[in-house]
Amino acid sequence: MKLAFHRKRGKHLEMVVPISKRLEYVQLKLAILREYLREKKYEAVLLQRQENISWLTCSDLDEPPYNLELGKFALLVTVDQFFLIANNLEVSRMIFNEIPGLKLTVAQYSCYESIEKEVNGIIRSGNVSSDTEITSFQTDTLQLEELRFSILR
Repeated sequence: MKLAFHRKRGKHLEMVVPISKRLEYVQLKLAILREYLREKKYEAVLLQRQENISWLTCSDLDEPPYNLELGKFALLVTVDQFFLIANNLEVSRMIFNEIPGLKLTVAQYSCYESIEKEVNGIIRSGNVSSDTEITSFQTDTLQLEELRFSILR
């Protein structure tokens, strides 16, 4: 069974996952993240880095502006929920253009607010693992990177 095909993008080949398999891959990756939550006793994991979001969603998301590592959105995974957290300027683009077909809850915040504040509104205890340095969350960049690469073996 062919799970993916490649297309030429500039001088690089890009792997494209068909939507039918994409949803299966996302569910597998959510299961990996949820096992990580249970093992480490976190309430949630927050993904904001471009490579982690692309990995989880199996998508070729637009690069953040000016080569920044972070976009104006994040993904929050709990043991039983999956959230897109996006500012009011990005939320429609993300839902319709970048991650169509994924079953998730949308948490929208004002462009003047922070993702951290929105996450704290969802997760009361603040016991959150993050792939970025956000003051009130535990930064686990290396462990989350290992999870991302574990599925490639």
